[in-house]
Amino acid sequence: MIRFTMDGGEVSCVAELGDRVGVYLDNDVVSELARPGDLGARFVDALRRRGTLLFSFANAIEVSISDNVRSFLDALGPEWIPLALNPWDVVRREEAGAGPGAPVSERFLTAFFQERAYDCDAGSAMEAAR
Repeated sequence: MIRFTMDGGEVSCVAELGDRVGVYLDNDVVSELARPGDLGARFVDALRRRGTLLFSFANAIEVSISDNVRSFLDALGPEWIPLALNPWDVVRREEAGAGPGAPVSERFLTAFFQERAYDCDAGSAMEAAR
């Protein structure tokens, strides 16, 4: 799950699996769930109850071309985490005691946070200009 936190006036973005069930889907399944209909909505409801979508760089590249998939992922809200690409890095972080944050791609998460922060700033600037 992704959440934003504030510590000493600094906003940061944290992603961790915690005690939720992690679900990884290949791109074909993501595309299928993103099609209009009931199946995608049922999957999103199930994830919101106790699951987290494990999302990789490969997923991000594939879905960047589909509006249906973007809408499906937007419906997930914070119920996803970006996976680290290198499994050896994950193992090292687990051994170092990273806990539920071990499989998270900090680079992917930072890029996501910066984009969202920019979108918020741009929206605030546009609102102020009105």
